[in-house]
This record gives sequence, C-alpha cells and structure tokens, in this order.
Amino acid sequence: MDKLRFEFEKMITISDAEWQEVVPLFKYRQFKKGDIFHYGGEIMNNVYYLSKGIAKSYFYGDNGKEFVWQIYYNHASLTVKNAMMDDCVSFYEQNDSLLTFEALEDMECYEISWKALEALYASHSKWQYVGRVLTQGAYANAYKRIVSIMSQDSSSRYEALLVQYPNIFEYVKAYHIASYLGITPQSLSRLRKKLP
Repeated sequence: MDKLRFEFEKMITISDAEWQEVVPLFKYRQFKKGDIFHYGGEIMNNVYYLSKGIAKSYFYGDNGKEFVWQIYYNHASLTVKNAMMDDCVSFYEQNDSLLTFEALEDMECYEISWKALEALYASHSKWQYVGRVLTQGAYANAYKRIVSIMSQDSSSRYEALLVQYPNIFEYVKAYHIASYLGITPQSLSRLRKKLP
C-alpha cells in the first residue's frame, strides 16, 4: 500500500489517520501469469492499482481477432509506469465491459470496489479530486491512443512506443505489442529490423 499512498500523495496531502481510513477499502490481490482477473461481458465492479508486474486488457473483433487495448506495468526496471487498470465506461456506467484483463507475468495489485470508491468520494472532496485526476488521465491516454491509430502510420506508432517505453520488448511479448500497435506480428518484425 506504500506505493499507492505515494501515488496519491503526488496529488494530495494525506495524514496517517486519513490513510488508515482508506487502507481497509482496498484488497490486496496476487495473480499468476496467464490469470484472467476480469472477463469481457461482465460489469467491471473494481478498479485495480498494479503495484508489481505486467498485465494487458484486450477484446475480440467480429472476426475473432484479439486487439490489445492497453498494456499495464509497474516494474522496478521500467522508468515509466501505467498502473491504473480499469474499464472506466463499464465501471462508472455499470454496463458490461468490452475488455478482458489478463496477467502477463506474476503480478500484485490492490483493488477497490465501485461501492467503496463511491463511499470514499463522498467522504471528502480531496478523494473526489484524486478520482477526477485519474479519470482525466485515463481519458487523455485513450484519446491519444485513438488519435495515434487514426492519424499515424505503423512506423510512427512504433517509434512513439519506443520513445515512451524503450525496453518494452524485454517484458512484453512481440505479438502483444503488435496487437497494441494495430499491426501484424510480421509487420512488427519488419519494423524492428528497419528501426531498431
């Protein structure tokens, strides 16, 4: 929970007493590589903070092809992290989720339920602020991802990925990265040879 408190304290000041009220709302979870911790077609009633490991969210197109929506990581050797895991549309609107979430390696996380999060927001405006900042961040990431897919060619998307996450291939299999970039594994292989 120290990592989670550290993330929150980038946005707000938290006293020890306030933190002790928050801690019971989160449940510590561990998942093994390959574990699915949320299935598409179900309402996503929890938000997860990834404290260690790597995961992905994905969905299947009409043709049965898997599309990786997001890759999440909080790894000691990675300088950048993407640690908040949710399907915000399903979570906030309480509708069936499009996304399935899977651990790509053994991982540890903290989950909070929709009901507990709503209670936390109601308890103090500072938590509403944290929720707003995190939601805005998720929206901005989704916006940037959609715009890049719509406006950039595959080599530009690949180069941007390497700028943001230079050692991603050490931790995430190439076929997941290809799906995330919206290209075939063969196209990714050609890009890697051309633009190492």
